[in-house]
Amino acid sequence: MTHKISKKAAGRYEGFLKKSFNNPKFKKVYDEERFLTSVMAMLYVARKNAKISQKQLSSNSNIPQPELSRIESGKQNITVLMLYRYLKGVGKQPHVEEKNNRHTIAF
Repeated sequence: MTHKISKKAAGRYEGFLKKSFNNPKFKKVYDEERFLTSVMAMLYVARKNAKISQKQLSSNSNIPQPELSRIESGKQNITVLMLYRYLKGVGKQPHVEEKNNRHTIAF
């Protein structure tokens, strides 16, 4: 289901966000939630691109299927080990890269 938002309502929302970002606590929570949502989406897309179900991923990763569901829906945080298992389970090769004294998780 798609909802249309009027330009006026969108403008009010953007104004609200701009004003709210002046509050450090709001900005911190917003940034955390946005990061979490981005990671969840990345994991979901990786699984879909691998063309495997959560049940198959559960078997590949040794992460119970209900836990995978909670992870992909943002209802459960994951450890670095779970991230590694998830990515290996969808056929990725997770590793840490170093460039210019900066470390990045890549896959």
